[in-house]
Amino acid sequence: MIPSLAMSDHVALEIKVQEYTNKIKWLLLGIAGIGILGGGYLLLERQSEKQQNDAFAAFYVAEKIEEDAMKAEVESTKETATEKDSAKKTVPNSAKTPKDSFYEIAKSWDESKLKPYLEALEKTETQYPKSMAATLAHLRHGNLFVHLGQMDNAEKHFKKVASDFKPKNEESAIFLAIAYEALGSIYEQQKKWDLALGNFQSAEKVSQTPLKPLALLGMARVYQAQGKVEDSHKIFDRVISEFPNSDFEKRARALKFLPSQG
Repeated sequence: MIPSLAMSDHVALEIKVQEYTNKIKWLLLGIAGIGILGGGYLLLERQSEKQQNDAFAAFYVAEKIEEDAMKAEVESTKETATEKDSAKKTVPNSAKTPKDSFYEIAKSWDESKLKPYLEALEKTETQYPKSMAATLAHLRHGNLFVHLGQMDNAEKHFKKVASDFKPKNEESAIFLAIAYEALGSIYEQQKKWDLALGNFQSAEKVSQTPLKPLALLGMARVYQAQGKVEDSHKIFDRVISEFPNSDFEKRARALKFLPSQG
């Protein structure tokens, strides 16, 4: 169960992030080869590119498990709908609703069913620790633990990305922002206000990523919880002015005048 607004924001972002990752994977695979010229350097480039390819191959095992689980969920939903149609049942709101993410499905798995997925992530992380695939594996690992309610384990994986990952371009910067935003959300839920604020601020500073408004909302919520009304209003007003006609603007307006906890 994930009760806080912060964790709800983080969870809602997961599917979009995975789609984004798939779109730019060709770019991530090519990062190692940028700007490397000459015979000796070319050999290093090829070795580095091979490592990246091997790392993504290891990571793909976990991705394939995710894809198969989501496909099975969709098929199960279709079968349920077909059975109801054939039986000509018209029970209101009785149709099965597919789960939104792999993590929602995995929550119901026992340890033996989760084991291959966890092993694939751990292999990527340990055998290719400096690869982009390892960064993605740590983020998936962290997200899974969030859904399982194991926040201490989730924190370890997000902190690993926050401390070790160095973005090579604006496209890959989003993964660093995700780690900071996730840590901010965890600490906010735990009422560790200074840690939460620091991580939301770090997420907001990472380039112009899609997480910027979420990070700002996180900062404003922390100030609000600390009773720093003026500071929270300033941040809410930034969201309203910088992201007009968006869901973020609506949320900022709705949250702005909630009672503070300070």
